[in-house]
Amino acid sequence: MAAHNVRRDFRKVLDSAKLIGKNWAPREFRHRFVSLLSDHDIPIEDISRLVGHSTR
Repeated sequence: MAAHNVRRDFRKVLDSAKLIGKNWAPREFRHRFVSLLSDHDIPIEDISRLVGHSTR
């Protein structure tokens, strides 16, 4: 699947949720997710695992 198609479909979902799709990208949701977990004192190892980082 091409990145352009993913972004387009992602924006459609956001628009249908009454958000402004053009203002968001998937990476921004990922960064926000990490920030929220960090703000709530979730251990960095758990955050890393949740966002798919390898243990290497």
